[in-house]
Amino acid sequence: MAIQTRMTLLARVKDGDEISWNEFYNLYKPIVIMMGKDYELNTQECEELVQDVMIDFCKAKKNFTYNPSIGSFRAYFRTIVRSRIYKRLKDKQKQETLIDPTIIVNTVDAESCEQFANAAPSASEERQWQEFLLSAALQEVQSTADPMQVQIYIFCKQQGQNVAEVAKMFNISPKTAYKYMANIDRLIKGIVSKMDS
Repeated sequence: MAIQTRMTLLARVKDGDEISWNEFYNLYKPIVIMMGKDYELNTQECEELVQDVMIDFCKAKKNFTYNPSIGSFRAYFRTIVRSRIYKRLKDKQKQETLIDPTIIVNTVDAESCEQFANAAPSASEERQWQEFLLSAALQEVQSTADPMQVQIYIFCKQQGQNVAEVAKMFNISPKTAYKYMANIDRLIKGIVSKMDS
């Protein structure tokens, strides 16, 4: 399944296309989980976070119009995820207070929630986003590019294997292996550019 350009995918999701919704869900679920883990949510809490975020997005999509001049989709989606993380952390803190009344709970107000949700991305969130983009782009490239070129790219670029040894394994020259890797890099960068715009 090819990743559609974000504007096309968002338009189809907004129109209620079930296949596009599944693609959107499968595409963005890993980033929601990574962000949840960054805030020390456990596996079950991360799965619940995914559901909460997708429900919030589903409700908001009816009135959502993507306009890159206003802001990036990434910032918009991150705000939804962070708002849900903030709520989940505060709920967790309240539960812990019920168990141990000596825990001091800070008061929650709308302003602090909004500040948390709209803060600039942390270095960890930025790293996770880049990993997410590369993973999604590689997945698309795997479905469209020459399988041997993709395999060489994975062996050398992702697994760090020696280019000369990989080239020998595929009965090609190291120069050809570098050419294949450059081709896959170019395809990935093109996809990432579309997704990150």
